[in-house]
Amino acid sequence: MDAREDRHTRGRDRRAVVPRSAHAEWQPGPDRRDPIEVLEEQGATRVPELLPIRHGRMAESPFAFYRGAAAVMAMDLATTPTTGIRVQACGDAHVTNFGQFATPERNMIFDINDFDETLPGPWEWDVKRLCASLHIVGRQRGFAPDRCDELVMTAARTYREVMATSSELRVLELWYDRIHIKQVIEHFPRRYRPLVKKDVKRSFRKTHRRAVAKLTNAVGDDVRFEEDPPLLVHVTNTEVDLDLVMPMSARAAGWCCSLGRRTPRVTTSCCRSRKRLLRCSSATSATPRSSTTGAAS
Repeated sequence: MDAREDRHTRGRDRRAVVPRSAHAEWQPGPDRRDPIEVLEEQGATRVPELLPIRHGRMAESPFAFYRGAAAVMAMDLATTPTTGIRVQACGDAHVTNFGQFATPERNMIFDINDFDETLPGPWEWDVKRLCASLHIVGRQRGFAPDRCDELVMTAARTYREVMATSSELRVLELWYDRIHIKQVIEHFPRRYRPLVKKDVKRSFRKTHRRAVAKLTNAVGDDVRFEEDPPLLVHVTNTEVDLDLVMPMSARAAGWCCSLGRRTPRVTTSCCRSRKRLLRCSSATSATPRSSTTGAAS
């Protein structure tokens, strides 16, 4: 038996313990914590001045709440069955964390573009968060429930099919496998392709030079970030203890020196409407139990 057949056999054995039907429904347990309580606990480690902005953004819509409530979904997913197969998960694989961007070779591709919450975890979590996000976006756009379910089923089926195809690739082939932007454009109906091409052209203009020109200014021989209070301010204009910042600055300086560059002076820093957050939380958790997206609430 070759390695691929062995993996398939072990996968089928896991399915006997955790059948696919085990992922079909989800119900909150009687001791489930209040989602707002989870967010408030999480806020204790964030910059207090920025919490009203964060919560205000989350209260704008059910999907905005869903995007900012990864901790809530992690709490719920922790109660769901898994096969025990762990991967380096994205950690926040909702639909808007996928998009087009240019590789170092300036080839435009489509892929996950947000890795700040990556961690080892069950592979099922990423798939469920993606599918749940599609259901919520569909509902928010006014799609019928059956249409939203179809979105979820299509995404899950496509994941399964692509994984099956990827399992036949060699390691090097898989390493160089890409979803090129031409494939993405051809995926859309013809009447929408001009809009997609226009969006792709905008992406090509988003270069590091443009970012530097937009976000920084020259102060003498230094390049400094422009302040955008309260989201972006220099540490010296806050009450942060500089003794806490210096170790990070030293590491950043060492990294910049390893690149042969001068160290930029990069600094950061940084009502909540409980009723609005609760409303969006309730709207998010209204996802039908008949689909994988039940874990979204």
